[in-house]
Amino acid sequence: MNFDAFKSKAKLLRFAAVIAAAASTASIALADSTPPSFPVALHGVWFDDNREGKAQCRALKKAASADDDEVSRLLVGGVLIGQSMIHDYAEYGEGNFYALRALEKSGSNSWRIAVATGIDTSPEASQLADDTFTMELVRGRLTIRAKPHLHDLADGWTVNHRLRRCTKSS
Repeated sequence: MNFDAFKSKAKLLRFAAVIAAAASTASIALADSTPPSFPVALHGVWFDDNREGKAQCRALKKAASADDDEVSRLLVGGVLIGQSMIHDYAEYGEGNFYALRALEKSGSNSWRIAVATGIDTSPEASQLADDTFTMELVRGRLTIRAKPHLHDLADGWTVNHRLRRCTKSS
């Protein structure tokens, strides 16, 4: 680019300011179009925060360390949280899949999320959010609160689901 067109330093600085503003606007637009993702603190395998959940976690860790090919069967009853998907794991890998569509921080360790739900399969990428949950992480325990739906209650789902992450040290 030929900067001779800018006869004064002031014109050059104004031009630079316009370019900087345009670049800033573009980066904001790109940031706004970035798909939401769950905080890293929520990623992992979670089981019910009770005696049975602890036993499931121990069995999963034992099978994983032994390179057991049947590890996936031990995920049944677990909740897997990845970057943008929750899989409430049921028999044979089926279960509910919740694709994150929106995430709003509502406290230091709590979030309100909007999800698209897939039953026994991932929801379509174009599917709009059809449910909302709140998630709260306190002292290593994750509570997921949902609005009660008749089909959820029929399937045995609870409105307040309290989970504990399955880690090497848990």
